[in-house]
Amino acid sequence: MKLMNSIPALFALAVLVSRGVTAAVPEITRVDPVPPKIGEAFDAAPFGFPIREGDGKILGVRWGEPRKIRRVVVVFGEDGPLLPAESLRLQYWHRVWNGRPEPPRLERGAGGVGWEAMDDWTNGQWKDADFRLQAEGRRWTFTFAATGAKEFPNLGHPGVGYRRTLMIRLVSEQPLPPSTRLAALTDAVWRPLTVRIHWGAPEDPALQVDGADQGRLEAFNGVVLAIRPLPGASLSVTAPAKWSQPTGAAGGLEADLLMAVDAADERYDRTVVTVRSERRPFSFGADAVARGERILVDDLGVLAVRGDDTTTLESFRQARREFAGQTVYRRVFDEPEQTLRRAWQDMPIKHPLWFVHGLPGNRNTFRQDPNGEVTAMNHRWFNRPPSLKDTHRKSWPGQELKLSFGLPSGERRGGRELDDGYLPRLRTWWTDGSLHYEQETYLDVLDGKLDDLKLDDPTVLCVRIRISNTSREQASTARLLLAADTAKGREVLRFEEDRVLAATPDGPRFRCLFRTGERGRVVPGPDGLLWSLDLAPGAAHDVHVWVPSVTLDKEDEIAALRKRDFAADWRRVRAYWEALTARGARLDTPEPWASDFHKAHLRHLLVNCFKELDSDRLHAHVGTFSYGVYPDESAMMISDLDRRGYHREAERCLESFLHYQGTVKMPGNFRSAEGLFYGSGGHDTGGYNKSHGWVMWLMAEHWRFTRDRAWMERAAPKLVASCEWVIRERRATMVTAPDGSRPLELDRLGHTSQSVPLATAPDVSRPIEYGFLPSGSLEDVTDYWYWLVTSACTVWGFESLADALAEFGHPEAKRLQAEAAAFRQDVMRALEEARIRSPVVRLRDGTFVPHYPSHLHERGRSHGWLRETLEGAIHLPITGLLAPDARPTRWIVQDFEDNLYISDQYGYAIPAFDRFWFSRGGFSMQANLLGGPVVYLERDEIKHYLRAVFNGFASAFYPEVRLCNEHSLPELGYPAGDHFKSSDEAQVTRWLRLMFVHERGNDLILGQAIPREWLTDGRSVGLERAPSYFGPLSLQITSRAAQREIQATVAPPQRNPPATLYVRLRHPEAKPMRSVTVNGAAWDRFDLKQEWVILPGKLEGTQEIVVKY
Repeated sequence: MKLMNSIPALFALAVLVSRGVTAAVPEITRVDPVPPKIGEAFDAAPFGFPIREGDGKILGVRWGEPRKIRRVVVVFGEDGPLLPAESLRLQYWHRVWNGRPEPPRLERGAGGVGWEAMDDWTNGQWKDADFRLQAEGRRWTFTFAATGAKEFPNLGHPGVGYRRTLMIRLVSEQPLPPSTRLAALTDAVWRPLTVRIHWGAPEDPALQVDGADQGRLEAFNGVVLAIRPLPGASLSVTAPAKWSQPTGAAGGLEADLLMAVDAADERYDRTVVTVRSERRPFSFGADAVARGERILVDDLGVLAVRGDDTTTLESFRQARREFAGQTVYRRVFDEPEQTLRRAWQDMPIKHPLWFVHGLPGNRNTFRQDPNGEVTAMNHRWFNRPPSLKDTHRKSWPGQELKLSFGLPSGERRGGRELDDGYLPRLRTWWTDGSLHYEQETYLDVLDGKLDDLKLDDPTVLCVRIRISNTSREQASTARLLLAADTAKGREVLRFEEDRVLAATPDGPRFRCLFRTGERGRVVPGPDGLLWSLDLAPGAAHDVHVWVPSVTLDKEDEIAALRKRDFAADWRRVRAYWEALTARGARLDTPEPWASDFHKAHLRHLLVNCFKELDSDRLHAHVGTFSYGVYPDESAMMISDLDRRGYHREAERCLESFLHYQGTVKMPGNFRSAEGLFYGSGGHDTGGYNKSHGWVMWLMAEHWRFTRDRAWMERAAPKLVASCEWVIRERRATMVTAPDGSRPLELDRLGHTSQSVPLATAPDVSRPIEYGFLPSGSLEDVTDYWYWLVTSACTVWGFESLADALAEFGHPEAKRLQAEAAAFRQDVMRALEEARIRSPVVRLRDGTFVPHYPSHLHERGRSHGWLRETLEGAIHLPITGLLAPDARPTRWIVQDFEDNLYISDQYGYAIPAFDRFWFSRGGFSMQANLLGGPVVYLERDEIKHYLRAVFNGFASAFYPEVRLCNEHSLPELGYPAGDHFKSSDEAQVTRWLRLMFVHERGNDLILGQAIPREWLTDGRSVGLERAPSYFGPLSLQITSRAAQREIQATVAPPQRNPPATLYVRLRHPEAKPMRSVTVNGAAWDRFDLKQEWVILPGKLEGTQEIVVKY
């Protein structure tokens, strides 16, 4: 993996960016040539991209962030006739905004805000605005009327006098005079601000800034009026807003600015000041300085303060030494290592969640709710494709047929559990007075033949309800109420012998077999069938219900149900699942929840991998009922199959991507689908543009786990084609005009013709998105932008696949590796410029760090947790575009820990920070999807890694059914989403495996992050039959800590051995190693600090390692 692995290298890139390799936002001429006055309305037009189209008939402006425009002022040039008012239309770009005032953000909750739609430059339409016109000679003012029925027929709410938009334009029937100018006035007004910027030694000595420096000051949504050196500073002002500073000099400058201030909503028209220093460029928010904040970017050695603040960099640093505040990242080092037990105990009580009954590759699943209700499904996947075996035999209205049994209410439920903690026979029990109700359920294929399951094979849910009278003295009446509900409400049921039939317009329809053992009475009623039986003291009785996934209409099928034996059939089903589980890797830990979950998740994976009807291919659905193939998340599942040793199942999933390659385009401004991994034969869903990169990575992972040359030979042509798709698509953003105008890709959209670069950067020849993939959708939020995560994941996948092809020896590999390296360089250049332009963000210790925005034209935070947290900058170290030990990686994890994971806008708000920060932090609002923990593992920060893994897992885990929810929304404890959510769960099992096995380059690390608590005296942990990049391996660790000894037994990989094998043995009390033996002989290659034994990668036979402490 090619990493940006040094701070000097990263800042060398920043120097190139600051010298004009990447374009800043162009400006257009102001309506008034003189600087604005204090108190005047803010004109947003100079801070956007001009629109000049239609042979001179269209003049407008486009912004990278929403604006609330009140008035548009047009000054018609003298070089043309004044046009009649009726020939002009004022239009604004519209897609999402409903014409109403925006509700207070803090009242909506972070969860809901995350999915809110936003505007973009591609999707939408031009809407004619209702306005009042005031003409004064050649200066015309268009004032928007309050929004109403003319523009928003369904407004139903008092309107507002602004238009929230990304673009406005004036459209004329005749060419406008060429020198016509336009202003777009907002609610903001101009306010004065003087700032002081101090330079000194960076806190990080690795950042070298000893050379001479020069630069310029820029103000986005602002004006730089003047700059001057601070008293005593060795700094020269070389031109308006420009300076130079000699080698080794400290000091700083003072600047007079005008800033835009929207008193009603600070999110709009925010002034951003960019210090475009060659050595350490960054930006800060003028509003923060105006409030009196001291913006200390310690790692860069810079401080920005208000002009009346005489604090210097060194005096402020000295004062901060007495400040007790710390970042979350820093505090974790001082805490005891997190345990799953503590993480669980610190979580809120969870609302109950349903369970899924399913069989591998089969779509005839059932949902079982905590109250015992069971639901047969008829969702959209039964039409992809339809089948006579199941689709056409589901004779009920709507998607669901729900059967309930009248079991005691929820407050009387005692609990739920699976057989042996992971096998899918679910036992649920209730107590109602002296009566104890116990329901057991499992799923079987209708014909009982589990060995060759098909997608459309009907299934049967087998239900046994046992009612026991626990009283020793009094008889009690047991009751069940069998009811059936569909989309049209409760059905009228009748009971014939043991059949339950529903009255429908098409005649009676079979719903289930209800076998009472010929005891008790069944009485029909409006709410269902009431069964009752008097039970003597200490007596018990079993009732069996057989619920088919289809509407049975064949007597032989109903007769077969009568012959079923609940216990015997379960023994057969149990043996099937046990054998399937035993095929793969086995994880053993002292935590039953973790070990059982690892086994249970295999079943979740196989249930969600839908078979094709007419082929051997599998489609990895990321959720059982609602979700189909989201290729990026499906890749998480499929790679987990490979990590477990289910290579054939993984290959069948890969074959689906290979077979349907190029059949579906990604949503965005992409040219074609040729070579694209996105389509899945109708199983594809979502608009997740990380998908192609993730599937490229997945293909490379399959190669590394299997080294299957026959598979690679077959797949290689399509793998090369996937690389060619990236090469072709990014060319769309690599075309520039001689004057540095924007890429032709945007010209196709009809929104731009020319963008004029800043006068202060006349050498600019590339726009910021040069070399990025074209703009497109993100995922659930579908606004088209140049998203960081899309290009980052595609670089990651491209590099992984090109390297895998090189390992295979493909003749195109060297060329593709060079293309991937060029892609990486362009992406990192663009992201560095975006980082420079985005304001630094505040941490909990009062310092600030630079911020990488989620898309290239964002200057600050994106809207909502999904854009900013789930798909934010953390993906740069996740994908290896930033090295684990790079300073920007630390900036990112500090920001995520302090501002995003725990947040009322971008994560979970917690009631008492100091009480819950440790156990309720470290994860996003989709706790187990985001790969943030891996960053800590790569940094070898094991306390942080275990905290992130255990906290995220505990927030979503349901121990009684051994599954994780997708989301907790609106807050922790409230499950939401589809389940089994096997992609998120696959991340957890990956993180568990990484505790034991971690491939890093050509080396193999075993036991890197096994919790110390798991190695207390007498405990053992292990991972058996585990595939790796180097071949299968096994690891067993036994602690005899009381005797100051830990033993590891390693069966090392033999296929293509690693260069070096590291075995870490983490003493429960972190005691240092004293001596090591390997196979009984003394061994001196061990590292006390790293706690690992160092072995050659090529080893023969089992290795017995004993460490004395």
